[in-house]
Amino acid sequence: MTTIRRPSSARQIVSLGKGEDAPAGGPYAIGDTSQTPIGPTPPAPSPSAGVAFAVGGSGDGEDGQPGPPGPPGPAGAAGAVGAVGPAGPPGFGVDGLDGLDGVSIPGPQGATGPTGLTGPQGPPGFQGFDGEEGPEGFAIPGVPGPQGPTGPQGPAGGGGWALISTTTITSQTTVTMLSAFTGYTDYQIELYNVTPSSGSTSLTMQFGNASGPTWIAASYFGGSTLGTNTGGTSQSFNNTSSIVIFGNMTVNSPVSPCYALLTVNQPGSSKIISIAGQIDFWASASPNAVTAGTLGGRYLGGGGPFDSFRLQCGAAFSGTLKLYGR
Repeated sequence: MTTIRRPSSARQIVSLGKGEDAPAGGPYAIGDTSQTPIGPTPPAPSPSAGVAFAVGGSGDGEDGQPGPPGPPGPAGAAGAVGAVGPAGPPGFGVDGLDGLDGVSIPGPQGATGPTGLTGPQGPPGFQGFDGEEGPEGFAIPGVPGPQGPTGPQGPAGGGGWALISTTTITSQTTVTMLSAFTGYTDYQIELYNVTPSSGSTSLTMQFGNASGPTWIAASYFGGSTLGTNTGGTSQSFNNTSSIVIFGNMTVNSPVSPCYALLTVNQPGSSKIISIAGQIDFWASASPNAVTAGTLGGRYLGGGGPFDSFRLQCGAAFSGTLKLYGR
């Protein structure tokens, strides 16, 4: 409420409550200038608020009673946004429980990758176990193949004789074996199917060297002990020009073959060569007179060593000569 004091001798006070209009006339009417007011003219009251004022004379009047409270004023404008507060302390949480394992669903087969480089060679593996023996196979006879060529002469082994050469003799009076004693220590001479072209002739042997060739025609000593179906006999050679192998061979019809197997020792010696063996020949015109026995002899001269030998006969003869070494 608004109180207006107006000096008046009577000190009259007019109070206006809320919703009341001020007097339109009279000494207290607003806008009445017949009185002599002191102070400004009060403002017009608000329609929503009561106005109390006093119009008086020249004296001070007593204050009037306060009027009733006016209505609330309109709401004030929104205040400005406050500043951001400081950050709070870090929070902490408890680990949650593990989730359940998911279901495994295989994906499609991927494409084959490129072939990698070959790795280094690994170490040799262990020897495997022997397998079980298989059943015996069936024998299927095959057609024999052709005869293969004769292989080269191998070295002598185990003390056995190794074949060096084979010579076929056809109607010859002299058979020369040059460089025959080469590569071995002992030699064996085999003569078989020896047949002279005429009777009463002998087969002899000499040593020599291929260079030239040269032949030794002296200092042979030896002999043979022979037996026949009609009695014993012998033949000897003492410092002769050759070794007698078959003495006084005889031709018998239809055939009269002779055989000898002689061993020659130390042909590389410069002084002594030994020869020994077996002989079997026809020494009589009788077809039943067979002579067989042993032969032994030596060369006791110098001029060695020797690498060759030769056979000589008083008549042309045929047969086969084989030479062995060990």
